[in-house]
Amino acid sequence: MNDELLQPPKGFRDYPPEEAVVRRKILSVIEGEFKNYGFLPMQTSSIQNQSVLTGKFANSEDTDVFNEIYLFEDRGGRKLGLRYDLTVPLGRILASNPKMSLPFKRYEIGTVWRDGPVKTGRLREFTQCDADIIGVEGSVAEAELFALAQSVFAKLGVKFRIEFGNRKVLESLLQYCGINDRKAMITIDKLKKIGVSGVEEELKQREVNSESIGKLRKYLDLKGVEALQEIKKIVKDESGLKGVSEVEELIKYCEELEISNAEFTPSLARGLDYYTGNVFEFFLVESEVTSSIGGGGRYENLVKNFGGRQVTATGMAFGLDVLFEALKKEKQEPQVRVMVIPIKNFNKTLRITKALRDNGIPSITDYSGKSLSKNLDYASRQGIPFTIIAGEQELKENKIVLRNMKTGEEKKVSVKEAVDILKNFQS
Repeated sequence: MNDELLQPPKGFRDYPPEEAVVRRKILSVIEGEFKNYGFLPMQTSSIQNQSVLTGKFANSEDTDVFNEIYLFEDRGGRKLGLRYDLTVPLGRILASNPKMSLPFKRYEIGTVWRDGPVKTGRLREFTQCDADIIGVEGSVAEAELFALAQSVFAKLGVKFRIEFGNRKVLESLLQYCGINDRKAMITIDKLKKIGVSGVEEELKQREVNSESIGKLRKYLDLKGVEALQEIKKIVKDESGLKGVSEVEELIKYCEELEISNAEFTPSLARGLDYYTGNVFEFFLVESEVTSSIGGGGRYENLVKNFGGRQVTATGMAFGLDVLFEALKKEKQEPQVRVMVIPIKNFNKTLRITKALRDNGIPSITDYSGKSLSKNLDYASRQGIPFTIIAGEQELKENKIVLRNMKTGEEKKVSVKEAVDILKNFQS
């Protein structure tokens, strides 16, 4: 058997129906809350010009993301690439539409690609679910995204926590420690992946001296109120003080919105260069999935760097694939509610199936003429909760037999009565 012929490439995967059902359920919840919070849909092109994806205003060559972009040329020699996120294309669109009314709230759900390492919940082709608030000053935008995330995870039935930091604060902290290489932020962002010792080793490779590393180490482990108090003692520059103000403002808005699971984490940087203010990540609680399930932050210069006006924006993305890994084992409701089994009268039963579907009851019909026992066995294996047996005698009486596949109970009822029962069915 040729595995290369039958399997997708590494980092890509197929989803059979039982998994696709779970993914669609997650997407339905996320999109429903996007709409509930007043976000409008948008769709951007999967393929972008290389200048859009590789511009320094989006990501420098030192970031992991830059080195993971899928780049290629078309037959006309045009330099193109697959989008690695949904924010950079949004920046391009906003720059090309200077008359767009602000504030503007958009959402987009789409596939993105990164040629990076593969692990559970992290693929090379994955789906992001983005929500962005454009043109709103102040940390209220971030707080609203936290509230949105809280609504989504509550409906999905999972516990989560939020870690948030601030780029201005982290830059000020680095300066205090005598680290003037802004690229060191990329290293610190890897803290969860490589640990404190790994961060120290990589900083040494960036020629950061031991004294500065030792100074920084004290702050890498700090979180919450203690972290903010210690940071306030050392931040003196204008940008850093503005960052502290943004953090304090965000904490106050979280209190107003009853978001109690958000914790200030000064070492959090996130790996994308366009972030300039508050940044945040979401993590599941009591789950085997330990990587981030979503995150985002404020970006104030992206639109301007594309040649547009100065516009501040805050955005976040849920990772569908990592959420799927966390939820795929949960029991799902059956997609098909009833199977209609004709007994030598296929044509006469088509109207029954039509009546069911007209009433919003997902239904299938046996087209093959298999025996009753084989059809019942098939329905059982597929987890279909009901069957309708349409025999000649029943049809003469304008009746059908409705069978509960779980209990084995059968009722002779009219099609209308069957519709009422099936409409009210709860698994």
